[in-house]
Amino acid sequence: MFVALDECTEWERKIIGAISISVTEAEKFENECFKLRFDHMIFGEIKWDKLKREGHYFDFYKKFLETFFKYKTSRFHSNSFKRNQHTAAYALARSIIWKLQRIGFNGSISFLFDSNGDKGREESIKTRELFNKDSTIKIKIRMCNQGNSTIINLLQVADLICGAVAYKLAVNNNEILSPNKAKMELIEFLESLDNNLDITASLNSKMWGYYEKKIQNYNLV
Repeated sequence: MFVALDECTEWERKIIGAISISVTEAEKFENECFKLRFDHMIFGEIKWDKLKREGHYFDFYKKFLETFFKYKTSRFHSNSFKRNQHTAAYALARSIIWKLQRIGFNGSISFLFDSNGDKGREESIKTRELFNKDSTIKIKIRMCNQGNSTIINLLQVADLICGAVAYKLAVNNNEILSPNKAKMELIEFLESLDNNLDITASLNSKMWGYYEKKIQNYNLV
């Protein structure tokens, strides 16, 4: 299993997010994205902050997300945090491990953090230290070298959905009084890929089952 983590810290509710997908499907997705970029002639980095309602660029973002979520094992997970990002990252990663252990997954999980310079390296090291202290984890954990979202499409998916969840939370909490139409339209499209469920729907007293929902948020407070 492959897990890529990213964060959005622009608004009051800071969000740590992660995509998870089987290694086999991750390889297929990355290959499919190569063809998708050629079809649309778009080769730049996909980021939530770059989203605009401009012809084939917007259509490409939609197709990008649709392609990711068509895979059986593809999921997005998130929670919120106030201070220690590495603690939030560990809690999120631990919740994914817990979901996988519950369905009897016995392979390994590779975790990849966005590079984000020295800060990214520090967060990755601190999260690894927490993993090493956790004796309840039965699945083999592999911490990848930091990834660069400019070349790894799965990290770009994490950025895009994490940004969308954080943005809608900010709209709901009146931090954004004049929402960007393109961003709200993409949020609606994301929700349509998950049975029209609210992208900010959150459980606080229990975890989602791994296959319950495509977008799984926990404790967005």
